[in-house]
Formats: sequence, structure tokens, C-alpha cells
Amino acid sequence: MNTRSIETDVEAIDEILRQYPWLDMSIVNDDGRDVTIAGSISESNPFDIQIVFVNVQCIAARRDWRTDTSDRVLKEVTDDAEFNRSFHVEQGFRVFELVSEDTESNMRFAAQGVRLDVHRLPPES
Repeated sequence: MNTRSIETDVEAIDEILRQYPWLDMSIVNDDGRDVTIAGSISESNPFDIQIVFVNVQCIAARRDWRTDTSDRVLKEVTDDAEFNRSFHVEQGFRVFELVSEDTESNMRFAAQGVRLDVHRLPPES
């Protein structure tokens, strides 16, 4: 299994994520700087993809959630002054949102960047 690392913009990452039939997501690593989210379509695989938020300032998320990939999965939030004020998001940080299908609120990460690592390609349709 070769890992194909993709460092790109939010729309390109979202387009790749939406090729999976669904993704069960989990926060698997927080090293004090970067936060890694693993996504899988099977409990037998530890992960198919990893989303790495780079240089994270704050997290507003559950540990585990499920994502419906038939619609937008990852987006950048640019117009939530209340969130920025409540969490003291500093200039130079971007707020990313991962959509959850099984909770009222989506998961948010204030970070300086995001990267997608693909470990298993989506199944053929």
C-alpha cells in the first residue's frame, strides 16, 4: 500500500473525500501542533484517508463521528465572527469545518493549513 500525499486547497480535498461512499471519522493524533483525523469506510481498516490540520490553534469537535459524503464534507468557514471571537482565533489561522451526519454541530478546526493523505483509493462505483 502506497500513501499518496496531497497538499492542496479545500475544494480539491473535498472533491476527493466525496468519492468515498461514506467516512467514519476519528481524531487519532494531536501532537500539540498538528491534529490528524482518520477516515475509513470499513471497521477492518484502520483508515483509508488521513486529514491533517497543520499548526492547530483550537478544536471544537467530538472524538468520533460519521460523515455522509453525498454532499460537502470539508469547507472553510470565513464568516463566523462569533466562533472566531469565542475561541480567540488569531489572525493567520483559517477555520475548517468537517461535516457530521450524526451530530447537531459540525467539527471545526482553526489551523494554518490542511493536508490530505490517501492510503486507500475509493472503491470503484
